[in-house]
Amino acid sequence: MAKHPALRWLRLGAGCVLVAGAIIWTIDVFGFPGKLRRGVNEAIRNTNGVLRLDTVTEFDWDEISVIAGHGDLAKASQCLGIPATDDAVAGEDIATVVFVRDHAIARTYRSPRPPFLYPLVPFQPGPCRVPRARASFKVTLDEEGRHRLVLIEQPAR
Repeated sequence: MAKHPALRWLRLGAGCVLVAGAIIWTIDVFGFPGKLRRGVNEAIRNTNGVLRLDTVTEFDWDEISVIAGHGDLAKASQCLGIPATDDAVAGEDIATVVFVRDHAIARTYRSPRPPFLYPLVPFQPGPCRVPRARASFKVTLDEEGRHRLVLIEQPAR
């Protein structure tokens, strides 16, 4: 008995939807959106390689932290100065950038550690709880010459 051609097209369509969903999830979870992503890309191209986060974020936040991938809520809470949620911690292969607004988590972005796909640059922890006016990412290279972002605290303006 021959398979119906419509069934083949239905399977192909379902496969495309699954692949598109996975790509969108990856970009949303492991990368920055919009202006923030463009700022990261510009910092990578720029020889100074410093990205002031208050110039490229389109949402309100007071402090930022990068939580190393250890999966420990207590350590994440200590770094953040507020109770951490599951969104703020991840397993060993993921670092999480946490934006805090009014003593609550406003946004989180996760990044895999190397290997990674450009421009999904992995984050490296820096100082905890960097205030908005002083928060920046410095673009550095790892031992293998791949880009990474390190949270730094700039001097007050």
